[in-house]
Amino acid sequence: AEYMRELLRKPYVIYDYMYSNGVRKEDLPRLSKNGFVESSVWAKASIACAKNEREKGALIFRYQCMSCHTESGYRGIKKLIAERDQDAVVGFLKMMKETERDKNPYLGIMPPLVCNDEEIQALSKYLASIGGKNNDKIGLRSSRLKLSMKPDEAQ
Repeated sequence: AEYMRELLRKPYVIYDYMYSNGVRKEDLPRLSKNGFVESSVWAKASIACAKNEREKGALIFRYQCMSCHTESGYRGIKKLIAERDQDAVVGFLKMMKETERDKNPYLGIMPPLVCNDEEIQALSKYLASIGGKNNDKIGLRSSRLKLSMKPDEAQ
């Protein structure tokens, strides 16, 4: 019953008002233009502690994707990303930004991604690192990232 209820309301938590990741539908244009991180107090504070682009991407994943996806468990992104390299992930993320159904086939089940180009690069680097393809080429390892508010605790 819970699965069916979740499926019926996707991608919203409050129908036609707020997406499952907490982003309000009316805020999509502003967030996409200005960037999710700059527009979010909590994300901005967390990102300030990130040491590199991959860690920034992990935090963007936390705020925009983890309400539905895990790294490698239930609805694990690792399996969904599989063997895609960073360029393929960038293409997918750009498609996920689209708010028209003919350009984004996932709109009925997932909220549109709200990131600027810089944030897409960071998120793609993180996702490619857990997918495992061409990590040597982009200087990444697929080790788990400890997300922390304290810079000295981040790996």
